[in-house]
Amino acid sequence: MIVTWKQVKVHARTTLVVIVALAIGIVLFQNRNNTVKFWFFGFTDPEKQINVVHLIVSTAAATRLAWWVFSLGRGIWSDMKDLRIEQVKQREKLAVQSREQRLSNMERRIDEKADEQNEPDADSDTLEDATKDTDVENSDSPQPK
Repeated sequence: MIVTWKQVKVHARTTLVVIVALAIGIVLFQNRNNTVKFWFFGFTDPEKQINVVHLIVSTAAATRLAWWVFSLGRGIWSDMKDLRIEQVKQREKLAVQSREQRLSNMERRIDEKADEQNEPDADSDTLEDATKDTDVENSDSPQPK
């Protein structure tokens, strides 16, 4: 059923293209001997007769060229939009990396401070040793009762 539907669509499109091509051919053939006075922004002499077929073909070519320029501009606009999106993503990625670096540095400093606080100070060790030595000396001497 799906294949049959696709065949119908293909045949309908082909028929439409053939009908449009025949219509264009008939218009061009019927106007092959006709001429017209045509003014185009001073590029043409308004008193000179121009063949209608040349006018139709040049109009079609100009339309096709205008459509190509329009689609090219639309593609460039889309590319610029994509580029802007990529730049925003890149800035966000750099900001995240910067934050990660700052947090890593803060964590390292906190760990260093914690390690410094956990390590026994050399001054406090000698003070404790000195008080222990004094206590030992005092224990050898007779204590008054």
